[in-house]
Amino acid sequence: MKWIYLLSSILLEVTATTLLKVSAGNTKWGFTILSMLLYVVCFWLMGYAMKLFSLSIVYPIWASLGMVATAIIGFIFYKEPITGLKIVSMLVIFIGVIGLSWQPGK
Repeated sequence: MKWIYLLSSILLEVTATTLLKVSAGNTKWGFTILSMLLYVVCFWLMGYAMKLFSLSIVYPIWASLGMVATAIIGFIFYKEPITGLKIVSMLVIFIGVIGLSWQPGK
């Protein structure tokens, strides 16, 4: 269940961040308000995840997977440039996340 809290929080954070892009600088209020609501639920779920994982696991996984996911979304849907350095950097982040998730303890 703890992974469901964490992964759901990441999914909501990525969705909320993408909606900020869609909101065109907060000029489309519906997207802005939906984004804010998703951030609230996202942090609420992350709070539950922090009860079950240590902080040193939750936040790095949450931040790095969110960063990689938003970079991929930017590339696919918004035609943002992707370079070899970006790809290598995302792979390094992914390897770090795997290493963090294999740590013993909470």
